[in-house]
Amino acid sequence: MASDKEKVATHEAGHALAILMSPFREEIVHVGVYCRNGNWFGYTVVFGDRGKLDPTGVFEFTKGLAGPLTQLHFYPKSVPADLSKIIEGSGSLLNAARHVIKHELAISTNWWDDLIDWNQYCLRCLRDGARIRGDGFLAVEKELNRFLKNTAVESVVKELVERLVKENCVERDELLAIPVDKLPKFHFPENFPE
Repeated sequence: MASDKEKVATHEAGHALAILMSPFREEIVHVGVYCRNGNWFGYTVVFGDRGKLDPTGVFEFTKGLAGPLTQLHFYPKSVPADLSKIIEGSGSLLNAARHVIKHELAISTNWWDDLIDWNQYCLRCLRDGARIRGDGFLAVEKELNRFLKNTAVESVVKELVERLVKENCVERDELLAIPVDKLPKFHFPENFPE
């Protein structure tokens, strides 16, 4: 059974890998995990003008979503039972988040900050009485799930997780040395976010 540290490291590996596959690859500083009061947390640090490198925000959204989806891919049972049930019933993490927001459910997870763009979109739609479609967001989720099923991607994630569990932090030069050029490229919708 995986430790909490491994689950958090997997989550952060997802963020880091999405960055390494994005236009802000060169802006990555480091990724790490740490323990506070018996609980494991993670961080992924990126600098630079990401808005300039990613004017539509598709890679910023991908970076956020990649952490929870990577954790879900490797550790589907690491999700609280109430959220897991909604994910199962709705078919995806974003649809589950939409359900939680729409029905004002008191379900907490450290993932909500990672999904801030989606959550804000859902809240705007509800405020304006508009239908929550989010085709661009959902296309990114589908693409990330496709990406995570690739065996080469799984191997890179596992290697990065092992290093994070062992060393607690992986620095920029080590991250840039990860051979992402052999991984499948992302294919995102041109009309992101809608």
